[in-house]
Amino acid sequence: MGDEALSFHLTMPLPDGDGLRDEHHVFVRTGNVTASFQELNVGRKTEFPLDLVKKQVDRLTSAQSG
Repeated sequence: MGDEALSFHLTMPLPDGDGLRDEHHVFVRTGNVTASFQELNVGRKTEFPLDLVKKQVDRLTSAQSG
């Protein structure tokens, strides 16, 4: 996806010790543009919808070539 991409999760315990805070980050470079996407959930694992990221990256690629 794009020219380069990076995806990672950050997971931290909540201050009260009851559950986890989960952040999912996606960074994509296409041409000379870098886009970032992030999602945060508390108490459950996040998973960013990659089809949505692909649509946005396709739009960025199209805008750069047009």
